Amino acid sequence: MSRDATQTPTDATALAMEQVLQAEKSADLDLSRSRDRAEEILRDARNQVRRIAQRTDQRIAKLHLGYKERTEAEVQTLHGAAAGEAKREELIACDDACLQPAVDNLAARMTGEIRDQEG
Repeated sequence: MSRDATQTPTDATALAMEQVLQAEKSADLDLSRSRDRAEEILRDARNQVRRIAQRTDQRIAKLHLGYKERTEAEVQTLHGAAAGEAKREELIACDDACLQPAVDNLAARMTGEIRDQEG
């Protein structure tokens, strides 16, 4: 700062103080703008995180539903196979128990041990 010959030390001090106050005011304004911008960036980041979390939840729910449906279908298939196997085992047991007398009867007829009761 160049000093004018007509300027008194008090004037110079007042001018310097005015410049300092103006610099502080400018710095405060810059700081306020920076805070506003930082809050805006933070708000945008939080919104983005919220959108990502929602999308992630949707994808997880979709995967969960898909696995649940596949698991239920597989369980139904296994139940069907088990029911079929149980029926087959029941038929085999019936075959042995139910057919043996018929086989014995047929064998007896064929060998003449018993005669047909027809006329």
